Amino acid sequence: MIEREQPRLFVRLCGDLGARVIDARVESERVRIARDGDRLTASEVPPTAPVIAGAIWVESDFATIDALLDGETTLLDVVWGDRVRLRGSIDELLGAHDALVTFLCAAVRCPSAPELLKRFRDGVAGRTTAPTSLVESSAA
Repeated sequence: MIEREQPRLFVRLCGDLGARVIDARVESERVRIARDGDRLTASEVPPTAPVIAGAIWVESDFATIDALLDGETTLLDVVWGDRVRLRGSIDELLGAHDALVTFLCAAVRCPSAPELLKRFRDGVAGRTTAPTSLVESSAA
């Protein structure tokens, strides 16, 4: 979505992410986000797969993501409240933070973002288990 709708910010996002790999788990769903040349890939990972050495580990739940999206809480509050758990070196975490800020700046400017957000929320609201896809992969 960002690559197609906000190409300038997509280049910046790739630069911010650099060689970092983000391994994220939200409830029972895992996804690995990495840079592959000038593209980003988001791939589903089996829940029991080991975390890649050096990857940034992020773990949370759908209720927390929803609260963040609604502005009911802040990233700082959910990290301090142990509702989002992070693991990685401080330099890697700061770099990932920069990439997250760029991602959000780009996403709010994408015309298709509201529909993607609606599909995400509809999936969360209508299930007792996690949706099957959290991230729209640029490889698709």
